[in-house]
Amino acid sequence: MQSSNIQYGQRVMAVLIFISLIIHWEILTGIASFNFYYNLAAIPWVLLSVSTAWALWANRIWGFWLLYLTLVYSTVALSIPILPFISNLFSLTVRPWIMITMNTLALFINIWLHMQHNKVKK
Repeated sequence: MQSSNIQYGQRVMAVLIFISLIIHWEILTGIASFNFYYNLAAIPWVLLSVSTAWALWANRIWGFWLLYLTLVYSTVALSIPILPFISNLFSLTVRPWIMITMNTLALFINIWLHMQHNKVKK
């Protein structure tokens, strides 16, 4: 029972990352602009997000580790919220703080899921 809850949590996180990719599609179209410095930040984020979403959807343990990297990279390098739509509900002055809070919440959810996975595995 608990194992299925962990798998469900992994799939929810994978869907959120996939939705985040869809919402920020302009990053994907910006890669085609051949701007070196833009691509230096965008290509790793796209690769990390796609591989993380796939690994979490497939219930792989390394999906947790990739999600840690994706969350930190999204927050620090690109200021992209992993939990979509929530930061748009607030004014522009507090939006960065909401984005940081939402990504930190996603990080804590990932830590909790990872710990639960390790408990079930033992």
